[in-house]
Amino acid sequence: MRSSISRDELRAEFPILRRYIYLDHAATGPLPLRSVAKMTQLLERMTTGVIPPDEAFGLIEATRRELARLVGCSVEEIALIKNTTAGLLIAIGSIEFQPGDNVILQQGGFPANQYPWHYLLPQVEKRYLDPGQPIPEQLDRLIDGRTRAVSVDLVDYLTGIRIDLEEIRELLPDEVYLITDGIQAIGAVAVDLGPVDFLTCGSGKWLLSPQGTGFLYVKREKLDRLRLTNIGWLSSEWKGFTELKIRPIRTTAARFEEGTPNLVGLAGMGESVRMLNSIGIEVIESSIRQLTRLIKDGVDREEFEVVTPRLESGIVTLRPKREIKGYKERLDGAGIIVSERMGCLRISPHFYNTEAEIERLIEVLNRK
Repeated sequence: MRSSISRDELRAEFPILRRYIYLDHAATGPLPLRSVAKMTQLLERMTTGVIPPDEAFGLIEATRRELARLVGCSVEEIALIKNTTAGLLIAIGSIEFQPGDNVILQQGGFPANQYPWHYLLPQVEKRYLDPGQPIPEQLDRLIDGRTRAVSVDLVDYLTGIRIDLEEIRELLPDEVYLITDGIQAIGAVAVDLGPVDFLTCGSGKWLLSPQGTGFLYVKREKLDRLRLTNIGWLSSEWKGFTELKIRPIRTTAARFEEGTPNLVGLAGMGESVRMLNSIGIEVIESSIRQLTRLIKDGVDREEFEVVTPRLESGIVTLRPKREIKGYKERLDGAGIIVSERMGCLRISPHFYNTEAEIERLIEVLNRK
């Protein structure tokens, strides 16, 4: 790993590594000590007083800047939210749908990107894109004059398939919104937001941040076209409490931050993202790719099918050709944490994992 911070220093941020080989970041990312310290400091101060508004808003804006730096966009395009679904609800509520319109969703995608469309828009037809098949032929068949949006998972939660957003955007009319759930990508791989109108991301996985925090990216050029939704008193700029009248809403994505935020959680997220930025997302992605390739190359192909394609993300999914229960119990007994999903083993290392840990994983999996 090429970074001004040594791997040993980074690993020291995660006490979980003293007990386990932790390879389950697609499920939950552990918190680094620096983020816990930041949140603890704020909580302790709240027991003896209050955080001044200027300081609180300063912490919020610092977190916004770190997120914008990580994903390569303007701070004006970042709204701070509580989870991935919250961002999807904002995106859906911002678009004027009419009965008879249609949306294109991802076949087999994570439920967060399915439920809101299903229950909030019963009058809108749902069409489905298979991320494992060639995209152009499918979109050519699915898109028509009533298509209003395409909503996909940038990285599939199960297979690790990484969708080519540029390929999709090139095939969409400008008036069709491209929405993506980025939770399995952001913090693990570099992302080009150019093709995207909305990207929503909870921070409790690859961003190594507190649960209940996240962000929504909204393309600046689209803000003026969007229907107002999720609007509250903090959707406006406030300089104080001396004149509480209705004010113009912000012209940035922060207009969607409707009320009092989770200051402690956002401060923790800011510290975690600052750490990722200090390493560099390209360095992080390179490190993760080295580890995922070791897994793919090392497992016994007579025992496992590698479900994940070569278009890498941070996820490697293996389908055992025998009963999965024995493999999961074997890994648990060796202190190796992965997920069992849909009859598969899902393995998801992060930048601080080592080749030695992956070699141990392969040794345990391949044991006869």
